[in-house]
Amino acid sequence: SVSKFGTGSLLKNNVSNEIAPQQAPLWTGSQWIIVNAGYTWISTDLQDWTRYTNDLVNVSYSVYDIKFINNQIVISLFNEFAVSTDGITWTRITPVLDQYYTPNIRSIIYQNGKWLIESYNSTQGRTGIFSANSLSTTGWTLIYSLARLTGSGSPQTTNQFRALTSDGTTAAFGVNSYTYYGQFTNTIRKITGTTNSFSTVAVTANTNEYLNEVYVFDN
Repeated sequence: SVSKFGTGSLLKNNVSNEIAPQQAPLWTGSQWIIVNAGYTWISTDLQDWTRYTNDLVNVSYSVYDIKFINNQIVISLFNEFAVSTDGITWTRITPVLDQYYTPNIRSIIYQNGKWLIESYNSTQGRTGIFSANSLSTTGWTLIYSLARLTGSGSPQTTNQFRALTSDGTTAAFGVNSYTYYGQFTNTIRKITGTTNSFSTVAVTANTNEYLNEVYVFDN
């Protein structure tokens, strides 16, 4: 069968020939946009879509994150990010980060004049948050580090990072930590002023259950 995603956009005649959006729509203030490697879909009403060919060629990975910041669309693509004003023509940038936290850039945000990205290395089992004043190749500083496994002996605590987000002033993310037995402490961590150090506030203690933490970067 032949199916269609929007006006003049997706035509599918078999599974191997499918060209379909893989991300949720992003609102830019005037239109909705979906970005894949090679294609961009644009709509004003979420019903009628037009597909365009973009210049994200030779990209082997899906778009991990997409944001509309400072009148530009910013996406993360595995070990790089890309910037565009129309979703069709892109400038690609590969940031130089500590090798223990690359090459999987999963989140990117902007707040208080700083860019923050979250990057993960599955081999090392580490997640890092990096800060920079501009979207450039260099200038990235590691401001937070999370190891997937912490503690010595058995059992160790398993930590899982949750999405990095911001309201433009305060940046926050979640961490799920668990073990088979033992005590957990819920904490909120916050950055204030111009420093990159976290202050920690204990909230509650729970036994034998998931630990949900919220980390706040309030600069």
